[in-house]
Amino acid sequence: MVAGSLQDLDRAVVVGQRSFGKGLVQNIRPLSYNTQLKVTTAKYYTPSGRCIQAINYAERREDGSVVRIPDSLKNEFKTRNGRSVYDGGGIEPDVKVEMENSILIINALNRDGLIFEFATDYVRKNPNAPELEHLS
Repeated sequence: MVAGSLQDLDRAVVVGQRSFGKGLVQNIRPLSYNTQLKVTTAKYYTPSGRCIQAINYAERREDGSVVRIPDSLKNEFKTRNGRSVYDGGGIEPDVKVEMENSILIINALNRDGLIFEFATDYVRKNPNAPELEHLS
């Protein structure tokens, strides 16, 4: 969101790779039988009005897998100085930089949701884990 805001307001040059495209706000609601429900409650928007969410969870393939928003459905927005930027797929950098192999592994884990699944599973199994600001 910070990179998208700086880009929209023409306050910085964004360098690197396209961001992951996580643009949803989610809250967890406790349910009976020690279960929980994750509910999407809002979306993040940059100052130009674009949503960076890359996956359309409302539409799924026959096998239940999710669909990335196709380029044909992405909308054009303008930065403060009139440059074109697009929604629906993370933040595209102004200057692209190739990734190292170790970063490719991290991106693959992220893309497949494995890091998120690990974090969710860890929190579920360790409800009394210390907050990060208490660790030294």
